[in-house]
Amino acid sequence: MIAHLAMVGLLMHNLQLGGVFSAIQIGLPAGLAALIISPQPILMPAVAGPLLGRQVGAHRVDKICSCRRKL
Repeated sequence: MIAHLAMVGLLMHNLQLGGVFSAIQIGLPAGLAALIISPQPILMPAVAGPLLGRQVGAHRVDKICSCRRKL
């Protein structure tokens, strides 16, 4: 289970970084790429909740955002 979660995390991270670097390579300004990718911690639970049929509360989104600030 942990290996599966680690692999999914690595793939998601690589896809995110690969997409950002590819966009910058074809001419998207780095600042605009940062603005597009930065709301990801908030948008992911907002999209995943209805998609998976689960309720995502504000406390969970706050925990996700606070972990990201510590990095």
